[in-house]
Amino acid sequence: MIGSIPRALETNAAIANFLQTAEFFDLGLDYDMRLPDLLGAVTLDEVTEAARRALDPDRATVVIAGPYE
Repeated sequence: MIGSIPRALETNAAIANFLQTAEFFDLGLDYDMRLPDLLGAVTLDEVTEAARRALDPDRATVVIAGPYE
């Protein structure tokens, strides 16, 4: 995700959305500079635990796209 930040800000609309989000959540004017460190600080165990709390496999929908044979 860290490497995709510049690509995510390639259009004026994307920049405006980023700035609006930073303002709405009071993230500060330096949020774009802090974001790589914030993302880099997230561990695999933290992501796994968050997914475990938020995702319920019994409520999942499976979608298959492509040729059906």
